[in-house]
Amino acid sequence: MGFMAILCPVVSMAQISKRLGIAPYSLVIGVYIGLYLLGHLSASVEYPFLIYISVAAGLASVLWVAIPIGIIILRVNIRELFDIPGNIAEDVLLAFVCGPCAIAQMAAHVGSYEPGTCFFGPRSTLEGYVHQ
Repeated sequence: MGFMAILCPVVSMAQISKRLGIAPYSLVIGVYIGLYLLGHLSASVEYPFLIYISVAAGLASVLWVAIPIGIIILRVNIRELFDIPGNIAEDVLLAFVCGPCAIAQMAAHVGSYEPGTCFFGPRSTLEGYVHQ
């Protein structure tokens, strides 16, 4: 799972979200694809439109912090759901210092992957977290 967390962090985060019933797999993937496309679109603005350059920089900044914010949200939820000791300061630090490490740790904890396999789809939601 370490490779998936490094190469495709959004897929791992979507699998974790689905496994815990926090958000649908396709929604997480869609939001990040949308942010990615928006970042590319905003970065392709022509030079004469100076006002748009600042907008592009702002949108690119949102893209760069979206994954760490997603990691923080997932870690806080996992701490609450599994009654894991710690605090949000640790989550913020880990999300920005080594995001893939945090993702791999969460994926292993919730069992969002099957060891020895590389699967891009979600696993079923854990029974205790299915919303009825």
